Amino acid sequence: MNRKSPYPQKFREKWKNNVLLKDWIEEVEEKTLVKCKFCKSTMSARLADLSAHAHTKKHLKSSEPFSCNRQNKLPFKAVSNDTKLKSATLEANMSLFVNSHCAISSVDHLSELIKLCFKGNNVADYVQLHRTKCTGILRNIIFPYFKINLKEDIGSSVYSLLLDESTDISVIKQLGVCIIYYSQSKKSIVTTFLSLIELESGTAVSVVKGVKECILMYDLNILNMQGIGCDNASVMVGQHSGVFTLLKKEVQHLVLVRCICHSVQLAVSAAVSNYLPDYLEFLLAETYNWFAHSTSRQLSYKTLFNNLNNGIDPLKIVRVSSTRWLSIEVAVSRVLDQWVGSFKRTFQGSWQRR
Repeated sequence: MNRKSPYPQKFREKWKNNVLLKDWIEEVEEKTLVKCKFCKSTMSARLADLSAHAHTKKHLKSSEPFSCNRQNKLPFKAVSNDTKLKSATLEANMSLFVNSHCAISSVDHLSELIKLCFKGNNVADYVQLHRTKCTGILRNIIFPYFKINLKEDIGSSVYSLLLDESTDISVIKQLGVCIIYYSQSKKSIVTTFLSLIELESGTAVSVVKGVKECILMYDLNILNMQGIGCDNASVMVGQHSGVFTLLKKEVQHLVLVRCICHSVQLAVSAAVSNYLPDYLEFLLAETYNWFAHSTSRQLSYKTLFNNLNNGIDPLKIVRVSSTRWLSIEVAVSRVLDQWVGSFKRTFQGSWQRR
């Protein structure tokens, strides 16, 4: 009598949940075969064969290094939930403090200092906070918390935005956004930081896109925006394709508030260039350059100034900067205050020595 060949069984997913098989079976391309992770051997995908293989000497010996019974148990000290909660609260407070007052890298030393100063305190002993964990706490715990609070505080009230575009040290365009709104909880007008958005470029279209992303992030209604405050750059206030012009197409009642400091700076620059002699700016620039690159000149001038003013040190001569608004006022004041008594004698003495 001819015996029929056994039915070729295939790998079954439910075997991965079998207590006897789940630790070592591995599926292969050939569905009728199964591979043993410990023995590095293959066998037919029959449950009886797999069960028999699990009890062979070869398999038991190969699986010994992977047995959890052979691994040493780490002697963790039991910590109460109350201590864990207090330690986590302390870590959150430290992260918030570091974020507000210093560089995040300093938390590496701060956590060790706290553990050293409060040695024996259960809460301080279990503080494990360094820059990576601190960054994670700020991003994943503190920021979402304050974001939700800010969204609830703004609600559906009207608001205005302060915008300023800049380029960071890594040459990436950033848009800083602050918001001004009336807080129902505080019963006062609040001005606070809203977001820092990375821009694709410095164009008005990119800035408007960043503003809309920020508004969407906080679930704000763009029609509740009453105005924007920005500098006088053409990207922001251009009549045809500036940020204000593009936003006003969607928000008809939008008001533009130009930066007063920047406006005054432009007015002063125009007045200086149109109505004052050119040699005044040359005098300010060369006065700074005369002392800036010579330690001996600074020392000799300081000695002269001390002798003429009863030991009082002179104020530092500042540079007229094109990026610091109204910096010319400080430069002019310093030169005028020290010109008659000290600068004039210094420059005359240098000229005579030539």
